[in-house]
Amino acid sequence: MYASAMPRSTIPTLLLVCLWGVASAEDVGSRVASTASSVSQGKKSYNILFLMCDSMDGRVLDPTSPWSGYVEMPYLRSLASQGVNFVSAYTNNPQCAPSRSSMFTGRYTHQIKAWSNEKPIVATPGSGIQSGKWELDEHCIKNYDEALCTKFAQQQNVSATFVDTLSEQGVKVALFGRVDVGGNILKRPDQQAYKPWATGFHKRSLQTVARAADIRKYTKRRPSPWQHLPTKLIYPNDWHTISSCMKWFEENKQAAGPWMLYCSLVLPHPPYQCNSGTEAAVVKSVPTPQWFTRPKDFPESAMHPYDSYMSASKAMLDEQGQFKQDLLERNMRCWLAMCNQTDTMLGQVWAKAGETGNLENTIVIFTSDHGELHMEHRQ
Repeated sequence: MYASAMPRSTIPTLLLVCLWGVASAEDVGSRVASTASSVSQGKKSYNILFLMCDSMDGRVLDPTSPWSGYVEMPYLRSLASQGVNFVSAYTNNPQCAPSRSSMFTGRYTHQIKAWSNEKPIVATPGSGIQSGKWELDEHCIKNYDEALCTKFAQQQNVSATFVDTLSEQGVKVALFGRVDVGGNILKRPDQQAYKPWATGFHKRSLQTVARAADIRKYTKRRPSPWQHLPTKLIYPNDWHTISSCMKWFEENKQAAGPWMLYCSLVLPHPPYQCNSGTEAAVVKSVPTPQWFTRPKDFPESAMHPYDSYMSASKAMLDEQGQFKQDLLERNMRCWLAMCNQTDTMLGQVWAKAGETGNLENTIVIFTSDHGELHMEHRQ
């Protein structure tokens, strides 16, 4: 099952699910939702291979979109061909930590009040409900203070994440790579062997706070691709994650289930990093954003205030359109190359799962935490 593509005023994301050994597409949602309860009731249960990336535009895997023809994505397209293909998916939030917090809890952003990258899940899920005192994430206290974090925890009232629910029902959960949701998940004793990372509490700054006041100033340098990095130096943490996920399968051939392996990358999140080898998977001519080719059709006065703000803060261009076409094209190509690298890396994990006999009776999920506008902030 794969989902993608939203209007350009929103953030496209994607979801791809393949079920091995499941007879019909209609079983997808019910099988995923009932894995834990099936275990507790002694019914046939399913393993889960959860492949995840950050900031991938769903159009690159949407066969109805021209963008799918701009870059080679052989592994994930093969996965899509063996699953069910959806072309509309909605991320709960256009930022990393809030979107992932919604995914981990199964609740909307407004329900858990995780509004930004500075405020994910602030306490161990369920701790306050059980004892009356919330076990606060230490990174929340460092960013704010104990009193404010306690208030946040009471407002969020998070009872559990999928890690809690699955673990309680006997599913062995292994988290590898970027988690980014808070909630003391990184400190869980059952996850220490896998060394997941990213606390979820991004650093606050005056630049971030200035958003609320609509103070428009560049918060990032003008994007310029790093085009000559050796592939193994492009997000080296991601290469470590891939190696760890593959090692788990090597050490757990035909693993006794039920299990869930979560393998999460930062790619293709900016900054743009690529080389001639990874760019070889991208077509020679990629389109430039419509605001650049048709500036009169996208005046400042017609933009939503937030789009206008993001264009300025991310240094996309100034009012005179001072952004050279060759730089735009290099950025677009480099980002697409990062998508191809994501495909290659996660494809290795999927292949290793098959080689080690771990795809039988396994749900394979691929998703991005949210989309990426990659230079299209003005449309």
